[in-house]
Amino acid sequence: MSFAPFQNFAGLRCGLSERADGPMNLKLQAGEPEAAYAANRQNFFSKIGLADAAVVFAVSYHKANVVKVGASEYGQRLDDVDGLVSNEPGTFLALTVADCVPVFLFDPRKNAWGIAHAGWRGIATGVVPLAVKSMIKNFGSRPEDIHLATGPAIQKCHFEVKADVLKKFKAYPEQIIENNGATMLDLPGIVSKQAQAVGILSNHIETSGECTFCLTKRYFSYRRDQIIPLKTMFAYIGR
Repeated sequence: MSFAPFQNFAGLRCGLSERADGPMNLKLQAGEPEAAYAANRQNFFSKIGLADAAVVFAVSYHKANVVKVGASEYGQRLDDVDGLVSNEPGTFLALTVADCVPVFLFDPRKNAWGIAHAGWRGIATGVVPLAVKSMIKNFGSRPEDIHLATGPAIQKCHFEVKADVLKKFKAYPEQIIENNGATMLDLPGIVSKQAQAVGILSNHIETSGECTFCLTKRYFSYRRDQIIPLKTMFAYIGR
């Protein structure tokens, strides 16, 4: 799929695979076969017309490590990386999610783009501000020129947290919701707040609003499905 609502991303291709495309796992459990996942990825890329595209993969570990990539990294899986940025035409950046927020970045002035895997751990440790700063450092981007979009992810309706996680987000009271004794967290909302804190304009921020937990037939959801090994979807961006 491509994100039609993301009007600020004209000229780029970005999107997310769906449940019907099959799991796309990059990070494998011990003894887990790779062949089925590789076939799913190949079929998905063929379906969206990127079968021969130059793709760089981030194998996410819920941290805050953002890497600039280009032609020398084509086809590679970069281990322990939760964000990628590039400005080389023909380069596509990809990672997997299954409730975590896929964050897409685009600077049309500098023709640079990026992607980040923003689970609660990555958000707490600043992966989104780091991705923005990486674009500033590597491409000379200005924060006010960067556009940011959040793709389908678990929304505040289903992301319940306990005290150990909640304490990491006390700085975002508007994104903490008390609901019948449960504490819910708005992860895309926190991403938006963090982006604005490093200079991204509020009207340059878009969100899909889709909840991976709610949309059972469309998306995998770790919290909903509780399947081991985890089944993930593919987020991608490039031009």
